[in-house]
Amino acid sequence: MPMAADQAVRLVDQVAQAVQALHRAGVIHRDIKPVNVLLTSDGRALLTDFGVAEPPLDSMTVHGLTQDSHWLHSVGAPAEPAPPAGTYAYMAPEQWRGETVDARADVYGLGGLLFSALTASPPFTSRTLPELVYAVILSRHTRSQRDSSPGLRHRTGDGP
Repeated sequence: MPMAADQAVRLVDQVAQAVQALHRAGVIHRDIKPVNVLLTSDGRALLTDFGVAEPPLDSMTVHGLTQDSHWLHSVGAPAEPAPPAGTYAYMAPEQWRGETVDARADVYGLGGLLFSALTASPPFTSRTLPELVYAVILSRHTRSQRDSSPGLRHRTGDGP
């Protein structure tokens, strides 16, 4: 079920604060998506799953981030560097192309998270992996794509 716009913005804002703390620590999450955001009983968002973060989080980084940031949560850090990875439907184009990933990939992920919160669907849906790769890397969002998501059109005020 889609979230109300104000609720979705609050959620993504909290996740963006966590991402900003990661970036200040020199860490790129690389896998921002709805299932990696947990909501507490009082509505706070916790960013989780640092399995493909780059560089991998060491215990000192995790300790420092969780000491100062109530909205950041980790259950541990990987023992070895993770290969380039992410969740297909939310990966930034540079991740698909095997390019160096920086903070912009997380900003892209935040956009996908907001889209999902507003529409209750991923930013790209495809029947096959090649279609998904094409959609992310080569196509541009167009008005017709927004029109195929009535919840987004309604929430952004765009008319037919």
